[in-house]
Amino acid sequence: MTRILLFLLLTTLLVVFAVALASNDGLTVIDWYSMHIEMHTSVAIVLFLGFSLIFWLVIRFVGGVGRLPGRFGQSQTERRLKRAGASLGEGLAAVRGGAIPYASSMLRDSEKVFPESIGVKLLAADLAFARGDFTAARDRFRELSENARFRPLGKRGLLEIAQAEGNEDEALVLAREAVNSGINASWATGPLFQILCRRHKWDEALGVLGRGGRSLKADDPNRPVRAALLCASARDSVRAGNRAEAIRLAQQALSLDPGLTEATLIAARALVADGKPRKAVPLLTAGWKRHPHPEILKIYLSIESGLDPIRRLQRVEGLIEGNPTHPESRLALAEACLGAKLWGQARHTLDPLVREKAEPSPSLCRLVALLEEGENRDMALANQWLMLGIAAKPTEGWFCRRCDAVHNTWEPICPACGSLGTLIWDTLPGEAPASGTTLPKPSEPAAPADAGDKAKTEDKGGKAA
Repeated sequence: MTRILLFLLLTTLLVVFAVALASNDGLTVIDWYSMHIEMHTSVAIVLFLGFSLIFWLVIRFVGGVGRLPGRFGQSQTERRLKRAGASLGEGLAAVRGGAIPYASSMLRDSEKVFPESIGVKLLAADLAFARGDFTAARDRFRELSENARFRPLGKRGLLEIAQAEGNEDEALVLAREAVNSGINASWATGPLFQILCRRHKWDEALGVLGRGGRSLKADDPNRPVRAALLCASARDSVRAGNRAEAIRLAQQALSLDPGLTEATLIAARALVADGKPRKAVPLLTAGWKRHPHPEILKIYLSIESGLDPIRRLQRVEGLIEGNPTHPESRLALAEACLGAKLWGQARHTLDPLVREKAEPSPSLCRLVALLEEGENRDMALANQWLMLGIAAKPTEGWFCRRCDAVHNTWEPICPACGSLGTLIWDTLPGEAPASGTTLPKPSEPAAPADAGDKAKTEDKGGKAA
């Protein structure tokens, strides 16, 4: 729109000037040596403009002819630069793809045009690294790291060389330097985090993990990882005798992963040892509700020692009420019933487990053997169950959610696959339940000697907290 207005304005001015010139045309006289020229002023103006245009065109033509060699050379240079740039890009792609001979050819083409460019130095370093010439690659990457703008690039290359050589000490130093200098890229934080975890430097690993920002979302994949690191740090604090720190770290781990059984055990043991058993009770009951563990029951019962069998049974009932149908809850209840000599209740509790299990667990076999021995004095049948228990495989244990490997103790890192924060205590994958399997019954019915004891249990009051 602006251009149209300017064009109209200029046209109007020219028309006004032409009309004014035609209305008041004067006479132009040129006397030069013996020449005397007279013409109308309008004609003189047109001639002047015409000669000026011709002169300008001649100047432009002469200048263009003079610049032809330079333009030709510039065109050649531009073509060489484009070819060299394409060679550099293709070389970088080729070395990453493993095409070493082609990458070498592209490097030679690029070096002819860009001998000191960063891209050529990077290609030369990557090519030396791909060939296994770590000495030459290290020199190239060190040269890159001396440039302030490209220092992270050089650091990354040096770190990759250290990892390729298996020099974990040097890799740790380089990764720390990179992270401490403000580099928050995964190529620096990832190796640093892995090395720190392998060396059990849990606190520093937590700091590296936290550089990515703390997420409060329940589906954040870093929550179980952070919880495992906190739990491992809490375990180290227990070994160092710092129970208060162990409690704090274990509770932080539980806030991130409430199902982390090891954190429950660490916090509960530390609280009991610190003279705060009442604070341990909610942790134990919550832990049993999620993942029942025999050690939870052991700690829970140790809070009130010296209890008579009936009171002990009530304590067990108070613990398992949040997860009463779990096999561990039934085993705990059955063992308490056996201790109170409530044979019928013990058999009623154990019978569903035997019917549901294709292969009874060692704990189940042991309790059935105690039941047969205590109720019927059937030592032969009790011994059969004991022998079965010796050959039985555990049905609960620490296993990795990623590789399904089973381990005897909890570790923050799975020894089988190296995954972090994947070990949980739960029912191990097993065979399908065998149909028709029942608890072996005694040859003669046992006398209901537990009836009076059961009545006493009901009369003595509520369950223990």
